[in-house]
Amino acid sequence: MRPRTFRRRSRRRYAAGPTATAFCSTRPDTPAQRERFTVPAYIERWRLWGLPPRAARSPAEAIQARLLTSVSAWRDAVLSRSVCIRAVPHRAVDQCHLAIYPSVAPSGRRHRRTAADYGRTNSVTVHREAEPVMHRPASRPSRRTTAAAHLTVAVSPVHRVHHRRSAGTAVAVGVAALLAAAGPSAAAQATPDEARPATTQRVSVSHTGLQAADSSYGHSISADGRYVVFGSNDSTLVPGDTNDIGDLFVRDLQAGTTTRINVSSTGAQSDANAGNGAISGDGRYVAFASSDSHLVPGDTNNVADVFVRDLRAGTITRASVSSSGGQGSADSLVPVITADGRYVAFSSYAPNLVPNDSNGERLDAFVRDMRTGTTSMVSVSDAGAGGDHETGAAAISADGRYVTLVSEASNLAPGDTNHTYDVLLRDRTAGTTRLVSVSSTGARANGGSSNAAMTPNGRYVVFMSHATNLTPGDTNQATDIFVRDLKTGTTRLMSTSVGRSANGDSQQPVISNDGRYVAFTSHASNLTPGDTNNATDIYLRDRLTSATTRISIGGRGVETNGWSAGPAISADGRYIAYTSLASNLIPGDTNDTYDVFVRDRGAAADLR
Repeated sequence: MRPRTFRRRSRRRYAAGPTATAFCSTRPDTPAQRERFTVPAYIERWRLWGLPPRAARSPAEAIQARLLTSVSAWRDAVLSRSVCIRAVPHRAVDQCHLAIYPSVAPSGRRHRRTAADYGRTNSVTVHREAEPVMHRPASRPSRRTTAAAHLTVAVSPVHRVHHRRSAGTAVAVGVAALLAAAGPSAAAQATPDEARPATTQRVSVSHTGLQAADSSYGHSISADGRYVVFGSNDSTLVPGDTNDIGDLFVRDLQAGTTTRINVSSTGAQSDANAGNGAISGDGRYVAFASSDSHLVPGDTNNVADVFVRDLRAGTITRASVSSSGGQGSADSLVPVITADGRYVAFSSYAPNLVPNDSNGERLDAFVRDMRTGTTSMVSVSDAGAGGDHETGAAAISADGRYVTLVSEASNLAPGDTNHTYDVLLRDRTAGTTRLVSVSSTGARANGGSSNAAMTPNGRYVVFMSHATNLTPGDTNQATDIFVRDLKTGTTRLMSTSVGRSANGDSQQPVISNDGRYVAFTSHASNLTPGDTNNATDIYLRDRLTSATTRISIGGRGVETNGWSAGPAISADGRYIAYTSLASNLIPGDTNDTYDVFVRDRGAAADLR
């Protein structure tokens, strides 16, 4: 089916904070390829970690494969400026801090269709047959198209972006990080979508309940499902929003209120975009990243910082500082926060947050204790050595002891010899770092792994991987979701149903507190009966019953008419927040753009 097209409301578009987007799309050769490769994948909040390519089946995937095999290019050209990734469907590219999207070059020239106003940015162009080359972003070329398609990777600080969208829809090529669980296998039964009473409501609405006129995208949900953090380019969600940038908001589903997060302690609105919102389990604290210099006094470093907003006290504190209070000298991004808000893990290029950071402005992972005011680096080996390649923080346990990392480094964990991205676990108490992305027999993954998330007790880690040797019988040649039980040492496949593998890529896993439920995004059409919408959907895997259920559906189980992605899950697995372009999830959705929704699986859902 052909993707929906949309009328632009305005030419003005803004990067929504230090997030990133990965896109790979060309003009497919055949209708079948168009149908397969006009599929967006939305990768939220996490790191740009490349996966090894599988056999290319179209020009789009050929470029994707070429890009992902250029590990040094990712490291030097991309990761040198941004670590987080938000791969969203094509219309929301304007929401991103770093965008990788197709440009069509006139023959014989290196023209780029990039954002016209990227300011001081770097970018990397990946040609089908050439290694990436660095260049400065150019002004927008003419709309003339030829077959000489290539990718442009544009890396930017938080800033205004003017973007002319290309005709092709996107296929994501990056990865993002979150943690999840593995579980017992029983006779799998795919449950009908409407088997359990459930409701869907829109979250990205104003304080009076009006729908947003511009795009919105989800970030995080509190443990009880009451509070949802989302970003939006819309200026009508709260009174007095005149800063003309992308802001972060929190929606109280119980009180029906919408509050802006990225404001100073005095209530002054921000002058720069905010992104990477992560809410504490109790709903009181929200960690986020922004390059605004007016949120706290003394912010003079002119880089992206990590902040924590106390919604109860109305105060804001900078977290990306050293133990002595010194501000970071380079970008800090992608925070995750513990349930009580005490610990904040984040990724940073700053070499001055801790003493003896010997690997320079290489991406490292840090933990800030908001109570004691101390900052420690956690992307280190058992001997305390920093990583020899980039490492980012993906998740943190409730007590702050365990931190899940996604890393290309080969010297952090013993036995890491696969020369690709891995998921690691740092035990801050024991001072150890070990591999998580391994099989039940301990075999190292033969493909890249990322998108990690973790249960609060640190037992279960969920991640996505292109490896084929993590579980027996993995022959679908697609990115899959796995859960690692660190207590029993077992690894199990989650992106499956009724004993069959998914026939499409699965990404963005998140996990409930007890490890029973795993939500994820997938383009597979065989995980539940009747999946014919040819779009990415949100699925929920019950590890106890081995049932897979589709979450992104309208009333009476009606299929969506647009892409859905970016799930976030409540502690008990009852509430799942996600972003969708669909207009048939709720009545009255007429804004023709991305919205944030919450699916309540209902009081009758089996949440034991």
